[in-house]
Amino acid sequence: CIECQSGRFADTMGRLSCELCDEGSYTQFNGASFCVACPAGFAGSNCKACVAGKYRGNSDPVAYCENCTEGYYQSEKGRSTCFGCTPGMFTGKVGQASCEPCPKGFVQKYQFGKKCDPVPPGAIAFGGTESFGGTESISVAKGWYMTNCEHGQCSNSKPCAPGSKSFLIPNASCALCDAGKSSYEGKMH
Repeated sequence: CIECQSGRFADTMGRLSCELCDEGSYTQFNGASFCVACPAGFAGSNCKACVAGKYRGNSDPVAYCENCTEGYYQSEKGRSTCFGCTPGMFTGKVGQASCEPCPKGFVQKYQFGKKCDPVPPGAIAFGGTESFGGTESISVAKGWYMTNCEHGQCSNSKPCAPGSKSFLIPNASCALCDAGKSSYEGKMH
């Protein structure tokens, strides 16, 4: 008699051949008399590990691994769940292995971010993760102007130089003082 190989079983004595395990099950050893269901994090023929960006929980179908949804990621293979992106981070696609930081001029205030939002007019955002400013925007004060701007989104500001002023928001630039007037750095009027 020949032992049934991995992925095959013989559940009764006197079998002429070994049978294949059903999709989503496997044998734990050669010569098995039964198959067992794939553990969480594994699926399909011979229970292959789910790749990064995918998962399979105990109650999910055993034939395939599911993609992590937008706002979630999984960086390791063979896992049973996905993790939510932290504030300041996002995933705009399904099946991602990691979250991306918000770009400069955009914020994501909540966990499980699917996208980052542009800051309101007159405000700046540094972009990045929660600990590096990707969750909050800062209003640009009168007497200052916005810098590091791309596509209408800005990530920094500077005070107006002496002899100039800024009193409108958003402050894209500073204006020179009228003749007969002067100002110090960061002046509003």
